[in-house]
Amino acid sequence: MRKFAISAIVAVALLTSSVGAWSQIAPGITDDDRAEFARHRTAMFERLGDETAVFFGAYRSFGGRFRQESNFYYLTGVEIPMAVLVLDGRKDAAILFLAPGRTGRDAIYNGPTIGPGPEAVAEFGIADVRPIDKLETSLKELVPEGAAICTAIRPAYPAFGPVASLPWAGTLSTSALVQGWLEKVLPGHEIKDVRLEIEDLRRVKTPWEIARMDEACRIAGEAHVAAFKATRPGITEAEIEGICAAVFLKNGALRYGYTAIVGAGPNNCILHYPDSAAVADDGELVLMDFGPDYRYYISDITRTWPVNGKFSPEQRKVYLDVLEIQEKLIDFVKPGVSIDDVYALHKKLSEEKGYGENYIHGPSHYLGIDVHDVGDNSKPMEPGVIVTIEPGVYFPDKGWGIRIEDDILVTADGRRNLSADIPKHPDEIEALMK
Repeated sequence: MRKFAISAIVAVALLTSSVGAWSQIAPGITDDDRAEFARHRTAMFERLGDETAVFFGAYRSFGGRFRQESNFYYLTGVEIPMAVLVLDGRKDAAILFLAPGRTGRDAIYNGPTIGPGPEAVAEFGIADVRPIDKLETSLKELVPEGAAICTAIRPAYPAFGPVASLPWAGTLSTSALVQGWLEKVLPGHEIKDVRLEIEDLRRVKTPWEIARMDEACRIAGEAHVAAFKATRPGITEAEIEGICAAVFLKNGALRYGYTAIVGAGPNNCILHYPDSAAVADDGELVLMDFGPDYRYYISDITRTWPVNGKFSPEQRKVYLDVLEIQEKLIDFVKPGVSIDDVYALHKKLSEEKGYGENYIHGPSHYLGIDVHDVGDNSKPMEPGVIVTIEPGVYFPDKGWGIRIEDDILVTADGRRNLSADIPKHPDEIEALMK
């Protein structure tokens, strides 16, 4: 019978990591950052032509910390709730709309934030910052009669509940209501969806973005090695998660990149197992799919290892098969290959190994600001694209499965494994666990 336990390790990790000033672990926006976000806006202006676009920020926290809507962050670097960006394509000018800064009781409970004013201009490098209550009149002035208004029809984060302070919200539950508000403010104007345009920009990473991805992978590697070394029969999945969370926070990665998947024994075979509640027993495997969000860029890493520090002969044989498939898929990644091509090769290799019925998920996806980042799977890869390579095989009847996942940057002459330093050969893992 499986045993279940709750660990205090996660809470301890969170408390320990909060010691010290915010600036020590989460540096503010630098000149390089401001220049990067300006380049993103310039690239978007080239897609817009003379049209006007409006992008809406998020207004609620996720996982205990506010995280900006992904497209909005990509264009601004602004981590303030309820912000709006307007891009005037006729003048190639950006206008940032902010709610007033928090004061009094609200600031005590929720912390202060930057409102419209010189401080915001200096912080974000956008010269025109206006109060949010000027958004409606500004849009009416900016959009010529008969011209289209552009927006991203499906924001990454849906909204929840009534938010009276948002000018476009009554009960904002989907992006359709945002569209409805625009139709009300600008009747008779076509509303164009530019979501695919900005997603295509986000698909190819710049050197600045790749540097953040490199750091996210480095932090993930440190966390995985710490988890290898701490694992022994009787440890809980929650303890393993907590060990990794402490490493993330210590290194300035203040959010998980996604819900931790830490599955021992039969939980290996639950693709998005979220509970981290079971005890890891002797003879079982731990499958951990876990990566940090480092300043809005995510690493997505999976490793599988034995609880007692030694793979059984059967486990080792299957593990080496999966590793061989993964290495062939990684070697396949290069400019001109698509994610759809990776899928096809994965199917072929898995069937050749006799695992045609034992994989339950796709072997690759884009990675970046979102863990399943935006982009067309049929489009040929080009330098700057980052994808995961993650084959896996699962045996629910035996109570275990194996997945190995790395993050791969496409380069001009092939690829670079951003997570290559994270041990994955069974001999390396067993040596670390000794």
